[in-house]
Amino acid sequence: TACINTISSLRRVFVEYDFFRKMVEELKKRPVIQSIVALGIGCIHHSLVSQYQYACILEIHSLLQISKPIEIFDPAMDYMDAKIVSHFGNT
Repeated sequence: TACINTISSLRRVFVEYDFFRKMVEELKKRPVIQSIVALGIGCIHHSLVSQYQYACILEIHSLLQISKPIEIFDPAMDYMDAKIVSHFGNT
């Protein structure tokens, strides 16, 4: 879907920002993060803000090489959001 393409594109944009790269490098110096739980992310397929948030989380998850899938909880999410999240291997 277009939403999946947008999220994939946004992931590439995040790594271009110095702030983002510095944040990830600082996180790598700390105790290992073993999982990410995202609460209140919103309706991903309807909200560009939610797409930015999800892309950011996906990229952090990838760069920190976290093996557990990202767990996402939001009552605003629906079936389409679940499909998007599942596409990226998360729950």
